[in-house]
Amino acid sequence: MPERETEDPIASLSSSDIHQRAAAARDLSHFGQPEVIPRLVAMAREDKSPAVRLCTAGAAADILSRYRVGAAAEELDEAARLELYGLFKGIDPGVNSGLFSMLACIGLPQGFARIAAGLRDPRGGVRVGAAVGLRRLCASLAHHGDSALEEQVVALLSDPRLPPDALAEVARVSAAVGFTSARDALERLDLPGAQGELVAASLEVMDGHEQPLTGAWESDGLDLGEVNPEPPRPPALLVVDEEGAAVRQEGGTAWQQLTPLRGVRPMFARRVGEPKPARCFQWSGRVWYKAEDEVVLAAVDRLHTVPWDWSTTEPAGAAVRAAELVIPGLPEKPPGQRAAAALLLGAGRAAEAEARLEAATEGKKCPPDVWLLLGDARAARGDDAGAREAWEAVLKKARTKKHPLVELAEERLG
Repeated sequence: MPERETEDPIASLSSSDIHQRAAAARDLSHFGQPEVIPRLVAMAREDKSPAVRLCTAGAAADILSRYRVGAAAEELDEAARLELYGLFKGIDPGVNSGLFSMLACIGLPQGFARIAAGLRDPRGGVRVGAAVGLRRLCASLAHHGDSALEEQVVALLSDPRLPPDALAEVARVSAAVGFTSARDALERLDLPGAQGELVAASLEVMDGHEQPLTGAWESDGLDLGEVNPEPPRPPALLVVDEEGAAVRQEGGTAWQQLTPLRGVRPMFARRVGEPKPARCFQWSGRVWYKAEDEVVLAAVDRLHTVPWDWSTTEPAGAAVRAAELVIPGLPEKPPGQRAAAALLLGAGRAAEAEARLEAATEGKKCPPDVWLLLGDARAARGDDAGAREAWEAVLKKARTKKHPLVELAEERLG
């Protein structure tokens, strides 16, 4: 969770110091509630500092980003959104292009109309801001499967009022948010120089959408572009094979086996906090990003807390499929071997799980709990001497005698 920069962000908005006002806006970006938005909008319109104007507009947009999907979207009814939208009208986008991010997150059809008008504006800076707003609008889960919005965006590619730079930006947004029906319009665009190169790059992004979604993907529980230190949904892992079959695990729940994914929205977008866009997709009300090894290991750990139950060899639910899909992508280092052992045990393959733990003990920086788990595995099959040897290793390898594993090992050693 981000640290607060101000003790009282609401009070700091009235500070005579520019840096304090900007810091307050950054705090409210993460922690602010809808009732502070009118104050932020007023500052976005009137503050003497251009930097503060942008920060307050961004904070208002970020607060709204938490109210676009799911149960939170119902907390701001249409009347409340219309009231806020009325406050936006006094902001000149030439003075504060952050207006377009607020329009993107307001959750009203009028937002798109004003963003589209910004793309036609004669001022280049306004058009750039409008393109940013268009991307943020279209990328939300709120518009997954929104064919009406997709048609409106694709229609912009044939709008003679849009300058070449705006057309190129609409092309880029269309590709990034998975509006694949725009392909024909993109191929018909004949733009010069850098704009033409941008369209060509957008077509390459669309080509990338055709690649299979194999491997491990993670969801942080947030909407795309949502700024929220407390995700409304738990983290989740999705692992997909070459045929599109998958297993999913959310929070600490059991593995779910899935038929080939349908209704996927392929995207090429920047995750909040990341410097560059990357391939991702929307499915089942979540945004999925390519998962690093640490994320996969954490997902396995959420399901398999120490100590493990070696008393049964009956596979649990979709655990067999999870072992088949997840294990091939795990790292060969001790944490990966430990995770593989957990998955194998869940799949009813205790002997193979024990072998993985044995392999983990031979690697560098083996986690101490591996020795405890190995001792439990040996004890379960009647190897009492081997079990004691492994449990004694826990005492030797734990960094402190107060380590919780030490107590567990001592209990087993009697």
